[in-house]
Amino acid sequence: MIINFGGGARGEETRGLTELGVELVKKLVDKKIAIDLSHTNEKTFFDIVELCSALKAYGKAPIVFASHSNVKAICNHARNLTDKQIMKIKELDGVIGVVGVKPFCINEKHFSKGNKKYQKAYVEHIKYLIKLLGDSNNICVSTDDMTYYKTNKRYYKHFNVFKQEQAKKKIEKLFLSNELTKKDVEKILYRNFEDKILQRL
Repeated sequence: MIINFGGGARGEETRGLTELGVELVKKLVDKKIAIDLSHTNEKTFFDIVELCSALKAYGKAPIVFASHSNVKAICNHARNLTDKQIMKIKELDGVIGVVGVKPFCINEKHFSKGNKKYQKAYVEHIKYLIKLLGDSNNICVSTDDMTYYKTNKRYYKHFNVFKQEQAKKKIEKLFLSNELTKKDVEKILYRNFEDKILQRL
């Protein structure tokens, strides 16, 4: 398999940005296109953020985010983020989309149909991030609707922590019942993504 730009989350660990990947990142920054880090391996992730930091030092305004990645310290999933990765996203004033997908929330071989334990774990990812980052300014929600998958429908039917049509209401209620302030909830639900990503495009 030819990797044109860089290494993926489940790909070769030592493969980082290629020369073509470097040119792509530069063009994305110039065009004010947000760079999603959720599917990169660690080598590619750090190649991208280090390049973005260098471009920022030259007056550019890179926009980075992890659209659907949780905390690796809680759940060791290939697409979740280490503390060091999380802090790099904060340094570039990006956001981390905490995703309501069961395998990203809890380490287990087979996930169950119920949602309560996954919702509890989802909140723990949010709280961990707030503690690590020092505030809620670089956190947003991501639900990643898997119910549209046509292949293996039975498997993906119970993949999501929240039903999509009820996600906002359920997440808001969950946050408020777990000691997050109304201001934090507003920022995490939509304000952070709007301010740090949408307004900068």
